[in-house]
Amino acid sequence: MLICDDAGRYDGRPQMVASRSYPLRDNLRAKDVVATLDKLVEAGLIMRYEANGKPYIQLVKWQKCGKAKTSKFPWIDGSFSIEYEERETRDGVKEFIKTSLPHTHPVETLYPPRSDGVPLKKVESHTETETETETVFGDGIRVRESRMGGTPSTQKNQSKAKAGSLDEIVEFCLSLDLPKNDAEFLWHKWEGCGWRNDGKAIKDWRATVRSWKAAGYMPSQKSKNDHNSGFKGYGSASEF
Repeated sequence: MLICDDAGRYDGRPQMVASRSYPLRDNLRAKDVVATLDKLVEAGLIMRYEANGKPYIQLVKWQKCGKAKTSKFPWIDGSFSIEYEERETRDGVKEFIKTSLPHTHPVETLYPPRSDGVPLKKVESHTETETETETVFGDGIRVRESRMGGTPSTQKNQSKAKAGSLDEIVEFCLSLDLPKNDAEFLWHKWEGCGWRNDGKAIKDWRATVRSWKAAGYMPSQKSKNDHNSGFKGYGSASEF
């Protein structure tokens, strides 16, 4: 954060990051820096991109810190101009660097594959339906910011009523020892019916998932029950 310019950008070459961030670490290897940058990308804290064939870094959700109108490092299109955008936060309206907002400027971040050949998670642009964004820092601190208008109470209710993405449901289901297939079923089902269950708006999707699991209504649970009992088809979960 200290070495970035007013736009929250910096040279993306590992050697440059190492020399500025760790000037006394002569034995720091480039691959160690790359691994650290990959973790920041995976956590959604930075975006890595190229401009004119050179790698750069953009910190995510970078707040305005001065009156600068140009940056030291170019954006993807080669432009050095800085544009600001106001966003509602829990501390009031704040100005952010426009290119640092993933929804406004979705970027497919650059990173090498893991040693097992599985690519790291990409930073995805947020959808218009997302009501809350959670940033998890390396020290375990979690910061949540609303992405929709309305009062704090309505924002809180919206964040409970509807998940922001399929990945969010997948992560929650995995935390309950439910497979990814269950999360995909719920996402497509609720997206298709406008996040309603038996005609009624869902008030808390996480509570609904927990309730369905406790009652054995999840697809993976019903598959097991159907195999044991010979019954086929999904039961009604209208009471949830």
